[in-house]
Amino acid sequence: MARRPAVRGRPNAVPLAGTEADRAAGTMAPMGMAVQAASRAAASHFQRWAAAAKELPRVKAAALTSFPRSGTTLLEQVLDSHSGLVSSDERQAFARDIFPSMWLGPTSPAPTAAALDAISLERVRQLRQRYFDYMAAALNEPIGERMHLDKNPPLTLVLPGFLRLLPEAKLLIALRDPRDVVISCFMQYLPHLSERMLARFTQLDYDRELALAALWQDEFVAVGRYAPNQDGLSAEFALVVADDWQAKGLGHALLERLCEAARAAGYQALVGHILEANRDMLQLAAHLGFTERARDGDEVTVARTLK
Repeated sequence: MARRPAVRGRPNAVPLAGTEADRAAGTMAPMGMAVQAASRAAASHFQRWAAAAKELPRVKAAALTSFPRSGTTLLEQVLDSHSGLVSSDERQAFARDIFPSMWLGPTSPAPTAAALDAISLERVRQLRQRYFDYMAAALNEPIGERMHLDKNPPLTLVLPGFLRLLPEAKLLIALRDPRDVVISCFMQYLPHLSERMLARFTQLDYDRELALAALWQDEFVAVGRYAPNQDGLSAEFALVVADDWQAKGLGHALLERLCEAARAAGYQALVGHILEANRDMLQLAAHLGFTERARDGDEVTVARTLK
């Protein structure tokens, strides 16, 4: 597995995040570059942007972000219960529309602190209005005097741009307990694996089941597997990706391979049970042709027919 190249730009430019074009081409800078760039933008830039924004109508805005699957959905639900707040769930208006409009031009091929500094106050005003108009339309209700919370893990990559647009915004960064991985994957608390469970997960009957693993520098970063259901005609899949490797296409690649292998093994369908709060996994499954078949509490059953 090769390293992804960093964002390309002028040699003396400091990239603040990957662009949509970079993501589509697979050349988006890793999280570390975005964090490093944010630190280089640093206090002087943010102070200057905050001072300039005082001449604009003040807005009530907040961003809730983190790595994917960090518990942001639960936090959003708690905060959204307050009558003085309204939340938008993973809308891509800022990353796909507003952010590129802030810097992209003939002389600024990459999002740099200098490019963001060059935005006129009038342009910032227009983009702020566009952002809130979009969110209100998506919510199908006016935001009014309420605080607007943009819950969106991918915002982590473009926080300098978000703060250029809304320097008065409050930032909430979710910190995740690693034990949540166990809850998400097994849907129960597992203080330890029994010998029977350990054998079940490591000793496979490859005529009926399969496990695929992705490794980076001799460490497991993702695992996908399927096992037969009692009907003998379908199999159930499970997928887990390390936090630092999420949103990089690994889950998509593994699940697609599992579908191909299950089809070759003679299964008619692949089935998965996903927690309703795990929206990233639900979206991935839907993208690969899985459809919802049933719901039981907070668990969603999806399936894909294998032709």
